[in-house]
Amino acid sequence: MMISRILAGVLASLLAWQAPLSAQEPQADEEAAALEQAATLGAQIYRYDQAAWHTTDVFIAQIPDAASKGFRGWVVNELGDSLEVVFYRDNGDKLVAGWSGNYDGREVTETKIYGDDERALTAAELAQIEAVQLGVREEMYRCSQQSFNPVVLPTGKEDGGLYVYFLTPQPTLNDIPFGGHFRHEVVGGEVVASRSFTNSCITIPKTNKEGERPVAITISHILDPTPTEIHVFSSFVAGMPVYVITTQNEYVWSTEIVDGAAQFSKSTIGSD
Repeated sequence: MMISRILAGVLASLLAWQAPLSAQEPQADEEAAALEQAATLGAQIYRYDQAAWHTTDVFIAQIPDAASKGFRGWVVNELGDSLEVVFYRDNGDKLVAGWSGNYDGREVTETKIYGDDERALTAAELAQIEAVQLGVREEMYRCSQQSFNPVVLPTGKEDGGLYVYFLTPQPTLNDIPFGGHFRHEVVGGEVVASRSFTNSCITIPKTNKEGERPVAITISHILDPTPTEIHVFSSFVAGMPVYVITTQNEYVWSTEIVDGAAQFSKSTIGSD
């Protein structure tokens, strides 16, 4: 549930004495690696999701009858400080690029409509499409009647694999879904690992019934000993810190976005 102002104050005081993790005693390698991965992937998921959202709005405005023209989905490419979102479509027995737009974190620029054989899809783009097609076949519970939002990212591992995320979309701009998010790892055309980030559907509003906005959102987490990339992503989306109570080790973690990057601090539950 959303923390009240009183609970927010309690948690804030509980965490206030705690220095950022970089200033504490050295963390176990496994914990430090998990936090680094959560921070990196959570920020990437947010960037890619925002790029897909904003370019979709422009795409629909420019090609309102996209479905009838064979458009089937999109892929995202890194372009320095911006992201290129390419919407692809059927062209006979193959898929080709049909439209693209660049998102620089603020607006969509350099949109282009492609002719039938003007822009072939690259091997990397086809690998993204395959990853989504493989991932969607995996068992995933639904928390919304809306379609999942897919995000495909490189794992960074030597095997060249991809993470494909299936995210439950926000039901409203005031609601943050923490449940109904999944990650599948695809290597060599096969799903080699899958996970959910909760065991049930959980949606937390950003304001209470009186319309007041708390200082943070809090949530219990039983599947990992540290916050995950979904907690980081949700902190970006909510625009406020997310306090994660990890029941495995009885820690309260503050997950906060500072200057565009996730920062973590922790305290033992019940410490003074």
